[in-house]
Order: sequence, then structure tokens, then C-alpha cells
Amino acid sequence: MKHPVRWPARLVCTVALAILAALIGLSWPDLEIGLALEQSPLGWLQAACLVACASVTGTLACQSERREAAGWCLIALAFLATALDERFMGHERLQEWLYYAWLKDIEGGLRWAQSVMGVYGLAGLALLGWLRLHMDAQARRWGVAAVLVGLAAVAMDLTFETVTAQVLEEVLEYLSETLLLAGLFTEAGIRAYRPR
Repeated sequence: MKHPVRWPARLVCTVALAILAALIGLSWPDLEIGLALEQSPLGWLQAACLVACASVTGTLACQSERREAAGWCLIALAFLATALDERFMGHERLQEWLYYAWLKDIEGGLRWAQSVMGVYGLAGLALLGWLRLHMDAQARRWGVAAVLVGLAAVAMDLTFETVTAQVLEEVLEYLSETLLLAGLFTEAGIRAYRPR
């Protein structure tokens, strides 16, 4: 018999990839409209995926005790904040404000404004440390993969400015969020089946 906690993660990944394939098919050949723009269908889907991550993380908080529960709650709140940022273009607005208010007259000012994305990289590394300490090995693999893909997306955001790179970066962000959701479902399932 298959382990009961494996199928939700696989189902999450299958559905997410099917939706991504449908978005690519519907957007072809103008992928930037369907995938790269912040108000695109993929942007909405990313926000929804982050809300799902927050919800499952809240479940993990309920399955935990004391300090670990507080940690999961903080991560859930961070996912909600990231979902709002994704949906309402928070970091883009902050970058724009930094550039026009402080950095437009400085050589390389736009690059300095874009460095705000480095906060996501640091948060990813902090999340990686948390996952290593608080997740089962089976769930941790999903989480580590998610963080690594997310760090690749942040690196692309900091490095490239072309539309093609933006399309790839948004796809990587979505894949990262999907892998993370799969890992969180796996962890919640392992904890639900763990003998008390």
C-alpha cells in the first residue's frame, strides 16, 4: 500500500503544472501578457498559491506545540504578506518609490532600487533553515527544492531586465510556490498520521 501522505503533494503538482500548461497555451505567442505582467493570470495564481501555503502552514501550527507553533504562525503570516505583495505589486511600488525619491540621480540607482528583492532571498534562506529543523525528511525535500527554485527566480529578477527573463522568472516563482505547497501538504499529512 502506498504511503497515505504522498498523493496530496503529487496531486498539487499535477494540477499546478496542468494549469501552467493551459496558461501557456492560452497566452501563446504573447507569453508576456499571460505570464510576465504583474496583473497577469499567473500573478493571480501565484497569490492564490501563497494563500494556500499560509493555510496549510496554519494547520502545521495547530499540529505543533509552543515555540514551534509560534514559528509556523509567523511563517503563515509571512506567506499572507507575500501573497498581498504579489497581488498588489508591493515590492514593485517600493522599488519605484526608492528610485524616484532617492536614487534616480545616482549612477546605478535603478539597480540599487531593485535590490529590494534581496529581502526575498534572505527570507528564503531563513525558511530553508527552519524547514531543515522542523520538517520530516520526505517533506523537507519538497521544501528545499522550493527554496532553491525561488532563489533562482530572485537571482533572475536581480540580474535580467528582458521580457523573456521576466516570463521565466514568474514561472520559476510559481513552481517554487507549488513545490512549497506540496511540501507543506506532505508535512501536514505526516503529522496527521503520526502515532500519538
